[in-house]
Amino acid sequence: MTSKGAIARVVFAVAAAFLPMSASAQIAGMALDQANDNFGFYFNHVSFAWQSFTAGTNGHLRALQAHIYSTDGADWSATLEIREGSGTSGTLLTSQVIVGDGVKQQCTFVMEKPVRQTSGDVYSFVVRNASTGLTVRASADLYLGGRSHNNSYDYNFKTWVLASDWSEQSWRDTNFTADSTVIATAEQLAQFAWLVNNGTTFAGKTLALAADIDLGAHYWTPAGGDSACLKARAAASPACSSKIRACRIKVSSA
Repeated sequence: MTSKGAIARVVFAVAAAFLPMSASAQIAGMALDQANDNFGFYFNHVSFAWQSFTAGTNGHLRALQAHIYSTDGADWSATLEIREGSGTSGTLLTSQVIVGDGVKQQCTFVMEKPVRQTSGDVYSFVVRNASTGLTVRASADLYLGGRSHNNSYDYNFKTWVLASDWSEQSWRDTNFTADSTVIATAEQLAQFAWLVNNGTTFAGKTLALAADIDLGAHYWTPAGGDSACLKARAAASPACSSKIRACRIKVSSA
């Protein structure tokens, strides 16, 4: 027979398992990049908003925090976009559905697909198609690195980036050397890029790309940039380039 105490403990354990992670847990392993901590103004019943910002570091934009909640206290959903440039006309870098409630607090939205950002470049986060009217907290025009669609105000926000780079030794497969000919993992590709960018030419070698490779976990430093020399051939499709420049790529074998 199961006691009431045991049932209570099970119910508590199940409930605890479904509690949302704290903001600090959601941004663990990330570094704060941009922030406007001021929020003296309210914009109510909003279904669309955007704020631009200037990246302060090379990295992957991994999370966004904004003081946003439903005006009527209901649960809500909306589309979050990250775009190049200021406003909504720039290239769409990622898009996902976000959800929230009516609690008056700063929300944390973790990017399903981290976005590569370059220091000094301008980006915008866009919230659109809200299922109910939202309240967005803002300040006067205090953030110098961007603006909101309400020209005289800046929204309360923070951007968080992955605090890691594929070129760091801890992420590279150092067993991949100048004599290696097959690249099958992200760690091997990172080591390959590091070798090329530090003087290894792979002259006369044919390198085979043996798998689809996703580099989204860390910041990607391209292999074979302007200051590096790459003399190997890629044994994959004719479209394969010896200069790999994207941070989230799919490299398909032939």
